[in-house]
Amino acid sequence: NEPMGFWIESPKEDHDDSTYGPPFIAKWAFKRVSVSNEPMVYEIREEDEEFQNERQMPMGMPARWETITYSAAFVKHMRRKYRGKADALLKYLLDKYVEYQSHSSGLGYSGYSMIRKIWNEAEDREMTLPEMCELLVSLTGSMNSHD
Repeated sequence: NEPMGFWIESPKEDHDDSTYGPPFIAKWAFKRVSVSNEPMVYEIREEDEEFQNERQMPMGMPARWETITYSAAFVKHMRRKYRGKADALLKYLLDKYVEYQSHSSGLGYSGYSMIRKIWNEAEDREMTLPEMCELLVSLTGSMNSHD
């Protein structure tokens, strides 16, 4: 199941960095630093990180390894665009990501609670990340947006 809204797992093929900036992929922007499931502790990924991942091969075949890069481009973009308030915006997104991860394997709800989403009422859909950031900036007043 592909996550809904802006909780995507990998960049969409039609994503245009020049228009929208780097894609927001939460598992790239935030890294889990706790080993156990409780509590889930994450921090903001400030630099790209590479990981070696073993690919499963048929019995008798040598293992193959692939390098996966978790890019920090989105975090760097946010720090440039929202200089004075990037920490607050990133913390908000991190808190929502932890909430999302904590509920029914990312489905967004459990038997006792539900994730609150910021809704674009005019278009009857979840707000996009740029819409959400601009709304948060406008609601907090003194955030400086720099294009």
